[in-house]
Amino acid sequence: MQSEYKVAPVMELSNEGTKSGDGKEEVTQHNQLGLLNGVVVPCSLNILGVVLFLWLPWAIGMAGGGQLLGMFVLGEAQTVLTVLSLSAIVSNGTMKGGGSYFMISRSLGPELGGAMGFLFYISYAVSATFYAAGFGKEVQQTFFADMEHAWGGFFLTFCSSCALLLVLIVALIGANLFTKINVILFMMQFGAIFVALFTIFFGSPKNSENGWQSSLLRENWSPGYKRNDACQGECSFQKVFAIIFPAVTGVMEGANLSGDLKNPGKDIGRGTLMAVVGAFLIYIVLI
Repeated sequence: MQSEYKVAPVMELSNEGTKSGDGKEEVTQHNQLGLLNGVVVPCSLNILGVVLFLWLPWAIGMAGGGQLLGMFVLGEAQTVLTVLSLSAIVSNGTMKGGGSYFMISRSLGPELGGAMGFLFYISYAVSATFYAAGFGKEVQQTFFADMEHAWGGFFLTFCSSCALLLVLIVALIGANLFTKINVILFMMQFGAIFVALFTIFFGSPKNSENGWQSSLLRENWSPGYKRNDACQGECSFQKVFAIIFPAVTGVMEGANLSGDLKNPGKDIGRGTLMAVVGAFLIYIVLI
């Protein structure tokens, strides 16, 4: 006896839209971000983050210019290898929305893709806390220096929570507002970096008659490890490297915006590599 089955209409997904069972296509509107505002700017903002403003001077004092430069060479080498692998994946076929989850699922299967996606979620939750705490620390030290221990020590938590609330609002509004704010933050960040570089090479510090000197560079080239609360004891190459390692991370921001990019297959690899090389050059000059 032959059985007859009625097959229900299957929903077909595409990068452009969704086709329902009745044949009507619902087109999904995506942002058409380019190479700079979709990949280079987000990656640069994450790579040149809180470590640059809070921990880089401390790391130079501990590790010295020579060992710190070695740390960045080692970290950037790992990052470049990661970016090259990322570029090979995104350029092999059609890149759609979904970011790192889509790439890993397509390469290793949905099971490993889901597991890695959960790990990415945890890492971004931790990094958001890290950056919010760093921003709150800068705001407290710059504008409220006498309130470090105010409110039983919760003033810093309050500043960080306000920053995190603003990030949540931007995320809820969507990627369109996110990219506009990114450009403004990018200009402010690089403006601060250029002002710092100009001050280092042409300014005169208060405790010295002259500005930048080669003799000071030689004196600060060797390490000077000592006990510090950040290292929870005696500092070493491994401990300082672990503290500054977030300075070479953040290369997945362009890939995470794959669904909003105009040409993700080409722009993700090129833009991420441009951001990594540019950030590395800035770190070298600052060191």
